[in-house]
Amino acid sequence: MSFVSQDFFLLYTIVVITHFLLPSRFRWVLLLLASCIFYGAFIPAYLLVLFLIILIDYFAALGIHASVSHKKTWLIGSIAANLLLLSVFKYYDFFAIELRGFTGFSLPLLELALPIGLSFHTFQSLSYTIEVYRGQVEPERNLGIYSLYVMFFPQLVAGPIERPYDLLPQLKHPRPFSSANLYIGLQLMALGFFKKLIIADRLSDYVDAAYQFPEMLNGTQAALSLLFFSIQIYTDFSGYSDIARGTAKTLGYELTLNFNLPYLSSNIAEFWNKWHISLSRWFRDYVYIPMGGNRLGTAKTARNVLITFALSGLWHGAGFNFILWGLINGILVIAYTVFNDRFPSIRLPRFISVSVTFLTVTLVWSVFRAPDIDTAWQVLGKAASIDISHLSDWKLYIETPTLYGNYSIVMTLLCFCGALVLDWKTIKNQLSGRDPFHWTIFTAIILMIIFFGAFNQKSFIYFQF
Repeated sequence: MSFVSQDFFLLYTIVVITHFLLPSRFRWVLLLLASCIFYGAFIPAYLLVLFLIILIDYFAALGIHASVSHKKTWLIGSIAANLLLLSVFKYYDFFAIELRGFTGFSLPLLELALPIGLSFHTFQSLSYTIEVYRGQVEPERNLGIYSLYVMFFPQLVAGPIERPYDLLPQLKHPRPFSSANLYIGLQLMALGFFKKLIIADRLSDYVDAAYQFPEMLNGTQAALSLLFFSIQIYTDFSGYSDIARGTAKTLGYELTLNFNLPYLSSNIAEFWNKWHISLSRWFRDYVYIPMGGNRLGTAKTARNVLITFALSGLWHGAGFNFILWGLINGILVIAYTVFNDRFPSIRLPRFISVSVTFLTVTLVWSVFRAPDIDTAWQVLGKAASIDISHLSDWKLYIETPTLYGNYSIVMTLLCFCGALVLDWKTIKNQLSGRDPFHWTIFTAIILMIIFFGAFNQKSFIYFQF
């Protein structure tokens, strides 16, 4: 079930009303049932996969807690089982095809559909067993509440990836109804739908066409397709996170901030501290630091950074372009760190450093978006021959008709600027439940969504991961 559907609005309305009518000790039952309905609406059979992950890690955590000499065995079993499931569904066919291409040896293809959000709830479940092993949390004895921790429907399919010490206590001790939480949550949801329906989905058609037919692009079209995807992926993914946080907020639960104005970062390292924060911290805490982090000298630190980013790229998808995308970002972070250590006094004006960082990230996104590496190089090569004179000829600037009037790509870009301002106010905690000014702004946003939203049922980009 997608957030952008009538089914979700019906489910959400029923859950919000019923949630606060129930005694607090029974609310987890309602939320678990709603989560099963939400996830089962995609492919019902894959609820079994999710329940298998839940059972493995539930009993693994109990085993870790009860064991004296076999704690690590239980942990390794949990990690191996989770990664095996993830590999079978997400990576097996990719490696089987590549193995056939390199060696001629054939393995049968499984051709399994990837369960929506498998990478997200696998990592969330793993963080639970790891933290139990580290002694940071006690194992949850109530299987239902632990199941809800993995399946909590607002963040089930695209994060943020929550830690057990943040979410589990909230699920066990829900808060009473708060009108302020309701107002702020609804505003966050409105902002998320605005990003998705007014900006991301308006740009997606142009981006999809550019990467499907790169040979037909001129330089300016290719350059703008890079810009459009950079905006699309931010508004699509941060839009999902806003809706997830807003949905949880109206119910009285706090989810992790997943984006902290990443496109205003002044360097690539800062960008990765502000983009998909829950995933970046997951890899930092469970991969980078256990390998030694930055404690073992420059060479091994660079090695750890490259491995972490390569794994992060592979987490995003089974393809060499994702691995390359991760490695490029790792190299950029290493290069920035080394340069900053050697020349700490060199500082560019913030406007220039932010612009350079945004341009760099935008160029590298092409490797992420393209179906293969060759297409990415083709688009980047075309973009290098940009000719401003083509701007006036490009059909992307033609106004597109909607039910209530025309809507241009220029309007979409202006809305993106407005979304950044609202993001800034949200992060600075300047949203107010009862401020008439904010309600005027968000009423205007809702009207724009109704009149100009691209209601074409397009999936969120990160559903594929």
